[in-house]
Amino acid sequence: MTEPRKRGRPATGQTPQHNLRISHERWQRFEDAAEKAGTTRADAANRLIAWYAREPGAKLPNRPPVEDAAE
Repeated sequence: MTEPRKRGRPATGQTPQHNLRISHERWQRFEDAAEKAGTTRADAANRLIAWYAREPGAKLPNRPPVEDAAE
């Protein structure tokens, strides 16, 4: 006798992806800023969302250093 199939998406060991509409230019600036801050887009976005949702212990991610406009 076989077990009935479970409903829903199969376990992948990863968190599911979610879609977000954002301009290409902003997404690229976000990627560049995350890299300069020594992190990834995913880490920065997760930290921002946790902070915004007021999750206990959540802290804003570090922002990249300000570049001198004269350069």
